[in-house]
Amino acid sequence: IEISKSSDYKLRQTAIMSVVKIEFYKENGLKLLRDALNDDISNVRLTLALYVDRSLHDIVSKLQEDKDEEVKEAAMQPPVNICE
Repeated sequence: IEISKSSDYKLRQTAIMSVVKIEFYKENGLKLLRDALNDDISNVRLTLALYVDRSLHDIVSKLQEDKDEEVKEAAMQPPVNICE
């Protein structure tokens, strides 16, 4: 998905939120979310930690081990409803 590779981190955050909102957890959607785990910008990883479905254990567990404390903490809480 092109937007997930944008140099604009806000567009990468939007891509994450779009995948989560429509629950597109098939191949391309999961790849986008897994790629976001390695994003250099912590706010992108924080967006993932805040909104990702907790049933995606491999993603959530990696977020819980993130180098950024805010990302770690967010991943340990229930996800935020994207409509709020």
